[in-house]
Amino acid sequence: MIKFTDILLKLAVGLFYLISGALIFTQTNYPILVLPLFILVGILLISLKRKKRIAKYIVKEFQNLGYEIIAERPLKLSEGKITAKVGLIMVNNTPLSRYAYIIRFARMFTVKDIEGNQFELNTIVTKKWNGVNHISINKKSTLRISN
Repeated sequence: MIKFTDILLKLAVGLFYLISGALIFTQTNYPILVLPLFILVGILLISLKRKKRIAKYIVKEFQNLGYEIIAERPLKLSEGKITAKVGLIMVNNTPLSRYAYIIRFARMFTVKDIEGNQFELNTIVTKKWNGVNHISINKKSTLRISN
């Protein structure tokens, strides 16, 4: 799910933010101008993650669950799952639960099962440190039932 070009792109965005922020701090008297740059970089990183297609990397995991992937799309804002955790343990200002995976995607998949029924699955796909992709299905909606 992660390619070398993805890592290079994130490094390039981070380097752009670092250099631009340093130029703003040294060349202007208004360090508040870093705020629009921060917002721009955040929007750019979010849009890059939403545009990433992961269906080709998790075909076998869906086949093990008995589904065939038809389509994939990122979640809409209203489809997101909001969770709150109490008693958060931090290591180097990073939540301990973050060390359990490399990257996590929330996606909506249109799938077909063995009988030909079509479903829409609200899923969270997680790439673990041992290389295994883990799929958790949050919601399952029936689109069409074959007769």
